[in-house]
Amino acid sequence: MRKQLFIALSLSLAFLTACGPDTSIDQETQNQLIGKWELQKAYRNGEVAESLDELFFEFTEVGEMRTNILGSTTQADYLFEGEKIVQTSGDNGMEIAYDVAEITDTSLILTTTLRRYNFKFDLRRATTETE
Repeated sequence: MRKQLFIALSLSLAFLTACGPDTSIDQETQNQLIGKWELQKAYRNGEVAESLDELFFEFTEVGEMRTNILGSTTQADYLFEGEKIVQTSGDNGMEIAYDVAEITDTSLILTTTLRRYNFKFDLRRATTETE
């Protein structure tokens, strides 16, 4: 009896896990990400971070990105891991994971932890390719 109960519980747990919500970034979101995004407002640990006023992210469809998050403009590859965009080691030698909190055709909100600071970036799609 215990063995049957254990099997039934195990199968139920496996079924519930398999049917849980898909938290990976879907193809539509991946397609929306392509292009250049310019900062509207940045937050560091909940406070406005004015030192990041010129921040931008640019994503290509071939998995490359440019950003100036660490000061100077660098290029790196990126990939999707679950619900994160992972900037792999590029010119700056750092791997940074960004959570997509929100995305539309014109706005993007990314969050990340970098050097023990929590960041939130409110970005808008660039209207012209200036950089």
